[in-house]
Amino acid sequence: MRPNKIQEEKMIKKIILISIFSAILMAQGVVITTGTRKGSYYKYGIKIGYKVKNSTVEPSNGSVQNFDRLLKGEAQVALAQADAYRYYTKKHPEAENKIEPIGTLYKECVFLVTKKDGKIKDDGDLQREGIKVDIGKNGSGSQVTWEYMTMLENGFSKADTYYNGGNMALAKVKSG
Repeated sequence: MRPNKIQEEKMIKKIILISIFSAILMAQGVVITTGTRKGSYYKYGIKIGYKVKNSTVEPSNGSVQNFDRLLKGEAQVALAQADAYRYYTKKHPEAENKIEPIGTLYKECVFLVTKKDGKIKDDGDLQREGIKVDIGKNGSGSQVTWEYMTMLENGFSKADTYYNGGNMALAKVKSG
């Protein structure tokens, strides 16, 4: 569910306040790391960047790269998925004390596309051997979401996963 204008503006103000505080403490500009130039996180980063002086908006390959940038000190603000944060901190426990989530832009959900009259009727069907799942490019939000799903419910790891996304993955579903 996308936020309404008031919710979006409140979240942007909160991020701006944190960004300004970080900039004052570090006596330098703020680097905001987002997502791909085509994605919504980049667009939000641009909106935030317009309101924070001396800020730079850096596109990235996604949430994992954003967290890496925070840990290395290459960025002070990162836009990322909540499940990616939980996934990342399980893989990098030291990050939990160094990365502070400050709010939610909007709730996200997982959309799964299956062939009509195919083998998949519900999420339980995804937890069987022999099921093929394209989870998106390595490092993408959809790949991280799938990996986190397997941490929450081990059964998802039984499916055969492939690092395809977008039109290629959709074409495979259509062709069977």
